[in-house]
Amino acid sequence: MVGKLSHEIEVNVPASEAWELYGTLRLGKLIVEEAFPGVIEKIEVIEGGGEAGTIVKIIPETGSAGFRTLVEEFTNVDNEKYVKEAEVI
Repeated sequence: MVGKLSHEIEVNVPASEAWELYGTLRLGKLIVEEAFPGVIEKIEVIEGGGEAGTIVKIIPETGSAGFRTLVEEFTNVDNEKYVKEAEVI
């Protein structure tokens, strides 16, 4: 299956400030602890430090309906344009 998923959210801070979180691996901790508690158990970094080529595994909580373990590779991380793209592998 081939597809594309995109999500935009408006935050009331300058882009550079938002990128300090979004452009790093700390975003995964926020997602697990605050955004989706009880849905995502953990996000494991398989390889890399947040740059293009980084591979992460997203593991759902046991019993999360309709959600399975995903492995993503960051294919583009542009710290000047504040862009991060990932592909499910």
